[in-house]
Amino acid sequence: MLAALFCAGISAGCKKNPAPFCPGGFVRADAGSAPVCEGLCQPSLCKDTGDTCVGNACLLQCTSDSDCSLGQDCAPATEDGTGKSVTVCRSNGKGKIGTACPTGTECANVMTCGDGSACPATGNCTTGTCQALSCVTAGAGDALAYCTLFDCHGDTDCPGGYWCKTSRVADQICGQPVPPSVCGTTSAPCVDPAKNAANGTTFASGNVCTQRSECRVRGPCDPCTTDLDCSLGEGLRCVQGGCASDCASDADCLNGFQCTSGSCVPRFGKCAAPTGTGGFCDPCRIESDCGPNLFCGLIEANGLRACLPLVGMMACNTSTDCPTTATGLHASCQNGICVNVPVNSVTNAPGCWCQNKGAGCGVATDCCSGACDGANPNAGTSGVCQ
Repeated sequence: MLAALFCAGISAGCKKNPAPFCPGGFVRADAGSAPVCEGLCQPSLCKDTGDTCVGNACLLQCTSDSDCSLGQDCAPATEDGTGKSVTVCRSNGKGKIGTACPTGTECANVMTCGDGSACPATGNCTTGTCQALSCVTAGAGDALAYCTLFDCHGDTDCPGGYWCKTSRVADQICGQPVPPSVCGTTSAPCVDPAKNAANGTTFASGNVCTQRSECRVRGPCDPCTTDLDCSLGEGLRCVQGGCASDCASDADCLNGFQCTSGSCVPRFGKCAAPTGTGGFCDPCRIESDCGPNLFCGLIEANGLRACLPLVGMMACNTSTDCPTTATGLHASCQNGICVNVPVNSVTNAPGCWCQNKGAGCGVATDCCSGACDGANPNAGTSGVCQ
C-alpha cells in the first residue's frame, strides 16, 4: 500500500519495481490521515542532553515528576530502536495545575475543566465546568504553595504526584448548621449536593465539615502504587501502599513514625484505620477514616494526620477526663475543656504519639525510648529525648 502511494502517477517501471516508502525514516500513520514520512529521531541529535527517542520524538528522561515541566508527568515508555523500558516527561493534559501561588492570588485567573484540561474557547467542558483553580497554601509568602483543581473525580483527573483527596471546606450544606470555625470561613451561599451532577461539583457532608474533592500533592502516608506516585515529595517512595521517607533510625522520622526496614512508617502500624472506625488520635488520610464527631487533622507540618475532636466538645476537670491515644497519652485539659491534641506540658509540643530521639520532652514518658535528658518538671525545664 505504501509503495503504491509512493509510485502513484509516476511511471509504469515504478509499478514493476516500486521504491520503498520513506527509506531510513519514520512512517507516521495516524488514523484517518495519509502516512507521513519523518526524519528518524536519534538521541545524539536531540537538543537536550538526557533526551531519548519515544514515538520518534525527543523526550526528556526522568526519574520523578519533579524532573518535568508544568503540564507534564514522568511516565513509563518504550525507547525507539532498543525497545528498552524508560521513563520520560510527557504531556498530561492537566493544564496549569501546580502553578506556584506564593501570594495566594495567582490561581484566580487560571481556568480549567473538571479533568484538569484547558477550558475550550466555547467554555463547554467535556468533564465538569470551566472554573478557576484554587491555591493550597500555608499563608502569604509560602514558597511551596500551588494552584490546584477542585472537584476531581479520581486520581486520573490530577497530574502525576497528586491524588484526588476529599478535603474539608467552609461551605455550608443547605438546611444544615453552619460548619464550625475549624472548617474555615466563607461568604458563599449554601450548596446543594443534589446539584453536584449538574454543576460538576463534589460537595458532601462530612463528620464535622463539608467535604469537597481536590487534587493534592502526595505526602507522607498518602496512598500510592509506585514510587513515581510519591516523587513530588522530597525523598518519598511508595512503601506498602503509602508514601514514606527513607531512614536509618527513628531520629530520621517525624514524631508518630518509626524507622522500620529503612522506611518511616506510622507507629500505629498503618496510615489510616479502617474507614469510619478511627478513634481519637488514630491516623487518617481523609475525614471519612475517622469516627463520628472527629475530623482528620495534621499533627505536624508534612507529618502524620490523626482523628481529632473539635476543641470545646468535651468538658473536663483534669486531663484524665479526656480521651487517650493508643499509647496511653491523654488529651490535655485546659480551662475546663479537652484540647484536640495531647500537649507536652513543658515544651507545649503537640503529638498523638511518643517523641522520637532529639525531640523536646518534659518527662521520660514523653519519649519513645523512655529517656528524657535534662528535663526538670518542677522547674518547668524541658529536656531532649535520647
